[in-house]
Amino acid sequence: MAQVEAQFQAEEQAQEKGVLLKQGTVRYGPYGSSSPQNFDWQLLHGERFIRVSIRHGWIVDAIGFRARRPDGGNRDVHFGGNGGNQSHIDLRPSEIVLGFSGKSAYSIGANQVVIAQIYVHTNERTLGPYGSATDVTNVTDFYSPIRVDRPLVGVFGRCGRYLESVGVILRLNN
Repeated sequence: MAQVEAQFQAEEQAQEKGVLLKQGTVRYGPYGSSSPQNFDWQLLHGERFIRVSIRHGWIVDAIGFRARRPDGGNRDVHFGGNGGNQSHIDLRPSEIVLGFSGKSAYSIGANQVVIAQIYVHTNERTLGPYGSATDVTNVTDFYSPIRVDRPLVGVFGRCGRYLESVGVILRLNN
């Protein structure tokens, strides 16, 4: 957690110099595999998260989101495979997603580095764990920054059959 706070301090110093702000967002991660990223997704203007979906079992197979558009329609995205059990987190009207924490590890069954367990943090609750981190080695804990004044507006990382890495895109100016 001290490392995350140091990141915030460095970021705030960079903001004062005008070098960090890029469309009002900042990225942390990705956490997990160091293989090249193959997804990068953000909310569009006026959208808000209304659901987070996670496929999980021994590890995290996938993560998905439902965004409510300003016209009342929905936009769904899914990153990863279709294995495991599906859990849906329906967000309350006042609830915003702030970030993730969990474990990345080498999965013996998948024969690769994956997100082995994930928690979803909102301004009202912490949900999880999703994924039991079973049959894994070289476990590394990860924590994205969690601040109410910096809500999650997107994700990036790598996926295939499993969620291999995940990073967060946070809005700087609320």
